[in-house]
Amino acid sequence: MAAMVAAVTFASCSKDNEEDEIELSILPKKVTKIESSNQFTYEFDSDGRIFKTTNAFYSTTYQYTNNSVIVSYAIMDINDTTIIQFETKNGRITSAKYLESIYDGVYKETDKMEYSYSADGYLSTMESTIEGIFIKSNYCVENGVVKSISGDDDGIVISSKFTYNSKILNNLNINLWYVLYNTEPLFGDKLGKRFVQLPTSYTAVGKDGEEEESMSCDFSYEYDGDYLKKITSIISYDGETETTTYEIFYEE
Repeated sequence: MAAMVAAVTFASCSKDNEEDEIELSILPKKVTKIESSNQFTYEFDSDGRIFKTTNAFYSTTYQYTNNSVIVSYAIMDINDTTIIQFETKNGRITSAKYLESIYDGVYKETDKMEYSYSADGYLSTMESTIEGIFIKSNYCVENGVVKSISGDDDGIVISSKFTYNSKILNNLNINLWYVLYNTEPLFGDKLGKRFVQLPTSYTAVGKDGEEEESMSCDFSYEYDGDYLKKITSIISYDGETETTTYEIFYEE
């Protein structure tokens, strides 16, 4: 179900909230890494960009150039790698294509991803075609906050809604939103203007014909002064729960 949530489509939304957008003030202390209880480690450079993720089975590295980000996914037990090149324009990802692939080149030249942005600079649309499967994701953002998600993932109609606490800001030197929502790519600094708040919960519903599945996720946040030190997510699905913690490490 987590994969279903990560590949959703944001429906059109009416922006009827006239409140002013929060002005983020980014905290100065720099995050060096995040360690999760599901054995993922996320490492960041001094500019707040993710440069490596690892777990027991694979590692991902990120290389940044003036007009692209090269992402290499290496599966350890078969010693093979998938390489994706994300093209950037004006500092934002616009498209992506596969350069190499595991499974002996299963991806085709027609496999691609495209990204577009709203007039106020937020990610608005993600489209991908992989092995003939088309997914379109439209972000509904109001005052810098992602409000709801809905769409079609290869015939599955999906909708999600988020809730927030105005005190939980996305104001570290790294962009935590994509890490918590487990959305690829994880380099949120290249995906348009930063969403200003982190969610306290979201719910997702997927419908495939007459069949329907739903899940929910709740987040709690622990602080050391102004700085986040630990985040806990609890996913509830099909009568079961899965808890993941994220511990944040800063420069000395």
